[in-house]
Parts: sequence; structure tokens; C-alpha cells
Amino acid sequence: MGSWHGFFDPDFNLAREFMSSLINPLSSSSPSLYVITMVHLAILQILIAYIPFSRITHFIGKYFTYHKVLWDDEPNIGQLDRRIQELLKLTLSWSDPHIKSGDTWVNNVLGVTAHG
Repeated sequence: MGSWHGFFDPDFNLAREFMSSLINPLSSSSPSLYVITMVHLAILQILIAYIPFSRITHFIGKYFTYHKVLWDDEPNIGQLDRRIQELLKLTLSWSDPHIKSGDTWVNNVLGVTAHG
């Protein structure tokens, strides 16, 4: 490994100390980070700050909802559907050239006459 050994943190001790210093700002010691690590964190912070003002938020939202929409294709049967079914059975009290008065909405749509 040679001189590159200083860049590696196989036990995540440096990462653990850094995260601990973020969570507990009153801690007296903050770890010394390499310049490349500070640049990495700065770029990450810029990205996180940029996301709410960009179109990438749509991509993030779609990532978390895509499978729910695609694969959870369950029929939405609820109180509204039951109420609509009740309303479709009501008889029409008005008429027009394309409406049969005294017949149900369903029969009017299907073209079926209740009396014939």
C-alpha cells in the first residue's frame, strides 16, 4: 500500500469520528480530514443544496413511487364506487331526444328499455 495507506480507512474510524462530530457539535475533537475528503464533502453538500431547485427532484420522487404505481394495480373500490352504483340505478325524471324518461341511467347508457 505504501504512501496511499493514509487515504484508506479500513475500520471506518475516521468516518465514525467525523459523523460523531456532526451529531455532537460540543465534542472537543474533530478529526483532521484530508483535502480530497473535504473537497468530496463540499461537492456533496453543493449537490444536496442544489437538488430542491432542480428537476432531479422529479427523478427522486419517481424512483420511490414507480414500483408502487406500476405493480400495485389494485382496483380502487370504496365508498364512492358504491355510491355511484346506487346513483346509476335512479330513474331519470327529465327527457331529451337522446334520453328515455322514467328509465335508469344504466339502461339509458346501454340503450336498453325497461318497459320493452
